[in-house]
Amino acid sequence: MTNHPNTPDGTWPEDLGRRETALEAMRLRRDGKTWDEIATEVGYSSRQDAHKTVKRVM
Repeated sequence: MTNHPNTPDGTWPEDLGRRETALEAMRLRRDGKTWDEIATEVGYSSRQDAHKTVKRVM
């Protein structure tokens, strides 16, 4: 998440959107989806990106 000078708490809409996407990826993994399925469903470019994002959120 990027902190912007005017919103040090990271609440810019694009930051919140990325956080929501990451949380959705984590929910999908919890529900047993593969990394490929998660990447496709939430729009990541690769399964590696999906994996890295979920690990970062945890």
